[in-house]
Amino acid sequence: MFEHIGADPELARLCRGTVWLTFADVGDSEPIMTPEIRRFVGAVHKRLNHALYFLDSDPQAESLAFYIASISDPNALLDDGGPWRVVITHDVKLQIERTLLIVAQFAISRGDDWLAAILGHASGVDRSMVIRVRENLLATGYMRV
Repeated sequence: MFEHIGADPELARLCRGTVWLTFADVGDSEPIMTPEIRRFVGAVHKRLNHALYFLDSDPQAESLAFYIASISDPNALLDDGGPWRVVITHDVKLQIERTLLIVAQFAISRGDDWLAAILGHASGVDRSMVIRVRENLLATGYMRV
């Protein structure tokens, strides 16, 4: 579905940030604590490495959190009775930054605002990632000053 939407720049821009992933029948546990759901989310992002472009960046949607959990070691997920958490390693931070760069590049290729496309997702991580994404866009010619 995302490939079809993403092929048309105007449709892609209209659909940016409109998709929520929801899961039924997960019982009392947090959905992301279910290994099958983490594998599914990981498969979505592997198949379409700019999926975050289409996923809602609202913290309630938990799009970035689900992505981070899907690329993290399952032992890094903590569920001690409160809200689940994940220990974010250096490697996971690098992967998040690469993904934000891919989303920014996709946004530019569709005539969209790269910063608007990543800013909501980037708000949940180290803000310096946005600066590094911008520097990379400039260095690779995706963007000019």
